[in-house]
Amino acid sequence: MNYVTIIYFIVSILSIFLYIMSVQFKKKEHILLTQVGASMCYLIVYVIKGAWSGVCIEILEELKNIIGNYVYTTDNFIKVILILLRIRAKIPVIMMGETGCGKTTLIEMAFKLINKKNIEIKKLNIHSGTTDEDIIEFIQNLEEEVKKEDQILLNNKVKEFYDMPKEERNLFRSEIEIMENTKKEVTNRQIWVFFDEINTCNSLGLLSEILCKKTCRNHPINDRFVFIAACNPYRPLLKKRKMDSVLVHKKAITNNLVYTVNPLPHSLLNFVFNFGNLKKEDEKQYIKSMVRLSTISLFKNYKNNNEEKLICDQLIDMQIECISFAQNYVKENNDVSVVSLREVNRFILFFKFFINFIQKRSKEDENFSDEGFQILTDEIYLFYKNKPDILIYQSAINLSLFICYYLRLPDKETRNGFVEDRKSTRLNS
Repeated sequence: MNYVTIIYFIVSILSIFLYIMSVQFKKKEHILLTQVGASMCYLIVYVIKGAWSGVCIEILEELKNIIGNYVYTTDNFIKVILILLRIRAKIPVIMMGETGCGKTTLIEMAFKLINKKNIEIKKLNIHSGTTDEDIIEFIQNLEEEVKKEDQILLNNKVKEFYDMPKEERNLFRSEIEIMENTKKEVTNRQIWVFFDEINTCNSLGLLSEILCKKTCRNHPINDRFVFIAACNPYRPLLKKRKMDSVLVHKKAITNNLVYTVNPLPHSLLNFVFNFGNLKKEDEKQYIKSMVRLSTISLFKNYKNNNEEKLICDQLIDMQIECISFAQNYVKENNDVSVVSLREVNRFILFFKFFINFIQKRSKEDENFSDEGFQILTDEIYLFYKNKPDILIYQSAINLSLFICYYLRLPDKETRNGFVEDRKSTRLNS
């Protein structure tokens, strides 16, 4: 509770008290006095309330700009709080979850929400080719970079002090005071360091030392560094994946793991934060947010034209239904890790491409004379010619589903099941 809330509460009680007194008093002068007092108190209440509302609006606008189109669920909110509590307690944060479930995005969003001038985040994307030397070089370069940033911050503060008018500068004791305050600000400046996919490389011993001991080859690391890591689970396949033998590498046949990763050392297992995977409801919310943003961008007059708005909303619903169906079908016939939100993003990219492609083919665009598209037959050309917009959108959805999901299914039986289930879903809806 801040001072504005306390003042607002006190003045409200005082207003109510004076109003009750004005009703109880019989004399006119007392009634007039208490009513004027109550009116003044109510005026103060409304002024404070308006100022407080203005502050709230500014805070909400700032949060809106930071969050953007990111979908915040109850689960995400709790995860952010737990991550921040671990950071405050100086406990290593190691998140384990399925690929594409939002681990990296959540960390970046948590950073943005509490981001101030004294906080920065650094990121290292780790892969199977990452070596000890790469990680050591990253830490060394990071420490040098932080030293330079500290010096720049210090110089800027001193410059701000001398750029002040003499009257304002005299309010401070001396330059020494400014330097001390700046050094304190620099000391409190945390540096977030994020290691992504740590168990894909063979340098887990070094990473364990960095995360747990905050040393790199027995050399102490700056205390201001906050280390966060993400990894994929080391687990066997629950059921055998169906794959075309032509696409399977010989070495991959002996791999019975969901992900090609290494087991975490025991020193890191104690700090693992089980991120889990997305629930169907949460995944659908993410799909809705991603699809809505991309689809509205295709309609320039979405807000002003009711007809365009109606078509756009229908198109959004169609995409959400198709993507949700495809995601669930592939997961049920393979493993939960086979598809993720990355496939949704891939679908959106193909959807935009196909709309652009079909519209230009259907309208015989003069600028659409790329030699690469001369392979199209007259039959395909006539199929797209003068096609209505709604059919163009449906064709773009079907083509995107074909590339992103249908082609990933391993055998004819599963693919036929995909088509049949999709037809029955459309009939039921």
